[in-house]
Amino acid sequence: GLLLPPSSPPNPPWPITPPLPPQLPPQPKPPALWPLPHDVKLDMLRGACRTAGANQGSFDTIVGLSELECQLRCESNDMAVCVAFEHIQHGPGLIDHTCELHREPVRFVYKIAGHVCRIKPLHHLTAAFEGILHVEGVANSPTPPFPPSLPPSSPPFVPSPPLLPPTSPPPPSPL
Repeated sequence: GLLLPPSSPPNPPWPITPPLPPQLPPQPKPPALWPLPHDVKLDMLRGACRTAGANQGSFDTIVGLSELECQLRCESNDMAVCVAFEHIQHGPGLIDHTCELHREPVRFVYKIAGHVCRIKPLHHLTAAFEGILHVEGVANSPTPPFPPSLPPSSPPFVPSPPLLPPTSPPPPSPL
């Protein structure tokens, strides 16, 4: 008779591991934006960066950067120079984006629509943050007393209700 070749080769003395799929290089995670500063209630604050004394501080302005590009520019900046950045979006196009690289520690955020202030996440910088500014250019100082109101020289004008002609009842409808 004919000898048929064995259907499978004889087992080798070592175990064969299946070939590993080619390893993909790990994809770099997109860098995250620094956290927004928050107040004592841990509300995230959006607005413009303000330094001690509620001033705008000193900063460099670059036009046409996204918020993330603005942060990367601040990160790559010399450590002692950029401590926070403010990103302002005036409109839909990138040309409407303004990036401010701040050189002084940010103490406050002044709420303005379209502005975002992010502080470099280093303890001595985030610890200097004090909170929200409610009035532009006034640090959280007690509100000044209002000047006493002067007595009115004449009684205030109060409009009287308009006189309506007397209404007569509608005529009875014929049944």
